[in-house]
Amino acid sequence: MEGVVLETYGSGNAPDNRPPLLEALKKATDDGVIIMNCTQCLRGTVSMSYATGEVLKDAGLIAGGDMTPEAALSKLSYVLAKKDITLDAKKEMMAQNLRGEMSSNLAGAKLCLSDSRFIQVIAKSLSISCKEELEAIRDALTPPLACAAAKIGDIEALEALKEMVGNTTNFTT
Repeated sequence: MEGVVLETYGSGNAPDNRPPLLEALKKATDDGVIIMNCTQCLRGTVSMSYATGEVLKDAGLIAGGDMTPEAALSKLSYVLAKKDITLDAKKEMMAQNLRGEMSSNLAGAKLCLSDSRFIQVIAKSLSISCKEELEAIRDALTPPLACAAAKIGDIEALEALKEMVGNTTNFTT
């Protein structure tokens, strides 16, 4: 056996008071078996932050996030078929969003808007050339970008947004 998709309770929890179960999981992962921890719930996500989820993480299980068990099985089949990469590389692939099968983990990500070219790059990718459409994009994106910057405490991004919108709105940092 090279891989397992384990369906756990709610947010990735399993009994943490069953030493034989936890020992068997740890032995399997130590022996090179990739074990994905997926929730059995239709909605939700695996969070290894709870004590019961933490013991699974300590046993070497990989958090499946919001990936469905079916997607995890397909992904596991794909990753295990890659014979030219190491076990560690396979585990890393399983924990990452490869093709939209799970939400990306953006913890620690930093919003960077050091210049207003951000909006211009988006406009170019959308093939927008007129000033009015460019301003519409700017006006649509500024509020969510400002909220994201405020949420992570990125004063530099807020200043860049303020500079980008100029005096056209009531924007204070």
